Amino acid sequence: MPTGYADRVFKAFCNAQPERVFLNLAELDWRMRALANTSTLLTAIWKDLEDRIRDGKPDIKSAAIGLINSVAYYQPEKAIQMVELALKHLPPLPKRKLTWIQVSYRAHILQMLPGIFRRCAYTLECVPRAARYLWELGKGDGRQLNQYPDHPFRLLKELAAYGRDKPFVFYESVLDTVLPWLNEPGIHNYANSVIDILDGFLAKTGEDTWTDGREITWGKFRVSRERTVCLREKAFKAVCSCAEIQDRKLILRVIKSLESVLHSNLQYFCGEVTDTDVQQWEPDQLAAVAAIDRIIDKHNDPIIHFRCLKALQERMKPEQSKKVLQAAKAAASHVPQTFELRLVQAMARDHDVSWRKLSPDPITAHNLHEQQVKEFHARVARELIEKYPKAWSCLKVLNGLLMPLKESEIAVWEAPFLTGLAEADVAYTNALCAAVVAHSMSHGTVPHRYEVPHGRAVLGPGPWTGGLSQGFRALWL
Repeated sequence: MPTGYADRVFKAFCNAQPERVFLNLAELDWRMRALANTSTLLTAIWKDLEDRIRDGKPDIKSAAIGLINSVAYYQPEKAIQMVELALKHLPPLPKRKLTWIQVSYRAHILQMLPGIFRRCAYTLECVPRAARYLWELGKGDGRQLNQYPDHPFRLLKELAAYGRDKPFVFYESVLDTVLPWLNEPGIHNYANSVIDILDGFLAKTGEDTWTDGREITWGKFRVSRERTVCLREKAFKAVCSCAEIQDRKLILRVIKSLESVLHSNLQYFCGEVTDTDVQQWEPDQLAAVAAIDRIIDKHNDPIIHFRCLKALQERMKPEQSKKVLQAAKAAASHVPQTFELRLVQAMARDHDVSWRKLSPDPITAHNLHEQQVKEFHARVARELIEKYPKAWSCLKVLNGLLMPLKESEIAVWEAPFLTGLAEADVAYTNALCAAVVAHSMSHGTVPHRYEVPHGRAVLGPGPWTGGLSQGFRALWL
């Protein structure tokens, strides 16, 4: 039988410590429901908050959502209902631009929602709805995840990440919630990708943060493949299915996930790669190599082939067995060695440090590597001139390559190659420079000028400008 005492307490202290009072009452209600499966302790308070969210002024709505944020862990079902109501009755957008000191209550409410859904997700029955709302809030949010702890997509990824104290059924719930999203039209067209969430299930390490009240501790731990194999197989199959879509950007994103299966930086995170690590992850790595091999076989895109080669490339301190390394070399041999692939290799920045194996002395090894790179650039430059003797056709090829490379988020460093091109044929380079200028003028852009001791190169803005200008500087200086 309700006595109304909780309502009187809340009204008496709502102007002093509303969050503290509401939190204590919510925990008491949670305990009562755990014992009797029902409780009417907060009925009147929830009705009051519902009225505030529906009909209150913007500051009243914001304060009500703040109260819900404080109790979402103990009252997840009701919290989600209130948030759904709040989304239907958000304050209007400000009519004029706010100064730096003014607050947009609409924005303030939206900023609190990810934290509410995260707390709701601690209750297993609420995981599907909480995860979906976090996705809807975060899928188009292009902010850097590491800079914003309450970024909705970051919180969603954390739900899928392995932790020491999470029950297995929780991971199953998150994965079963996320997988159907891949069938939705346009799901891969947002700033953030569902594949990023699935990568959490393919991880070989997890991380935990804990505190004893005096200090905060952060650490990594190894994940058992045996205990997570069913999650991994479902996530891996889903990721590979995305490569069936004829979209270069999406295929490159799949290759990135497969590369993380092959090279997970276990030594960096856990200190060393043990024989147990090599043995237990061999099946996953062989599956990743096979998946990359299928991508190589189905696509002729040199940019895709370039990323496949990088993913299959052996690292300085490999974490694969000899069987996996042999399979990777066999798959890499299936990549056709075309001129287009060599041109991509010449334009893209190479972060490979395997050149250290060329000599025990690091300086000698680096010099040998630099000489090999220079010879490779000179050979590709000669091929380019022979294949495209007209400067206009060469410009079209370079422009058509550099733009997709940058859109594919592949690091581009065209300067060394364009330097080699300038050194290979001065007359051809001058014609190419004139084509750049003509291209700039025809597109109505104002060209940039680069002064050099023995001449002047007028280069229009574009993806080729920086590298070409440096190439000309190297030639004329």
